[in-house]
Amino acid sequence: MFWKKKKKIEVPKQALVLQAYFAGSTVFMEGRSISPAGKSGLQVFILGMVDMLRQAENLSWEEFLEIYNFILSQHNILPRLPIEKFVDKVESLVSSDENVAKIMRVGAQSITMYMAENDANAPLDLLSVIPFAEDCQSSFDCII
Repeated sequence: MFWKKKKKIEVPKQALVLQAYFAGSTVFMEGRSISPAGKSGLQVFILGMVDMLRQAENLSWEEFLEIYNFILSQHNILPRLPIEKFVDKVESLVSSDENVAKIMRVGAQSITMYMAENDANAPLDLLSVIPFAEDCQSSFDCII
């Protein structure tokens, strides 16, 4: 019935922190076409961020996947693979591809600086991800 209240979707507090992080940096990216390698780079960067939150907040695997899925869907950059398989694929590449490892590490460092050091410029790290991923296209094309 129309008078019934809609069920409110509860957003994990860690996702709200990430939304605040992205609020300032995504403005600079609006309207920009993103290559497949650039999109993969963003997905890996965000994975590094969410993984750092997982460790800092002692999140369960399910919470981690839920937050990662939520953030990617909010920015319309979900991978074609199911989230869990995508995470497994990236995890296997981190040990063998320095470029993928670097982007994931930069994502983790960026969210750490944003939260622990209150660095308002940390979200600008996001702007370097797409050009780096496009320059190292072979590393990020295999993620797609």
